[in-house]
Amino acid sequence: MEAILENESILNQELKAELHGLAIHEGGHWLVSELRGIVVDRVELSVSEINKGSGTLVWKSLAGTTREDQGTAYAAGFAAELMEFGSKKMAEDGFGCFRTDSKKLSQLGFSQDDTVRLINNASELIRENKVKYDELVKKMEAAIKSSVVAGERTYTFRG
Repeated sequence: MEAILENESILNQELKAELHGLAIHEGGHWLVSELRGIVVDRVELSVSEINKGSGTLVWKSLAGTTREDQGTAYAAGFAAELMEFGSKKMAEDGFGCFRTDSKKLSQLGFSQDDTVRLINNASELIRENKVKYDELVKKMEAAIKSSVVAGERTYTFRG
């Protein structure tokens, strides 16, 4: 993988930022899922032709987890981006990163007040496990960058 990353210079700044944000968001979901006892199978990462990234975290098992565990894990992507980029930048971007996760939280029956609480809980878990989180994000970001440099638009990250 290191040899491929030597060619990272072919990635423009906008795409690098998009891939970084993608890793931040999905890394938050992954870490908090594990910390709340949810078994993670993989993250499906993709980059569109207009260089917009998306990711889908796939849980292997929800056995023994609660609605609260699941809600905290869904809120973790937003929490991670909020911690990394701040609310001003996220508002400028239209909070796009939170649309799907917010929908899932609503489907689980969480109110807006609940969602704020879950975001705060997820943020605390990420802060308490910052070293592990940073390592996960770095690994995920390097993997998707390598994939894009190699000409692929999708990547399955398995940790």
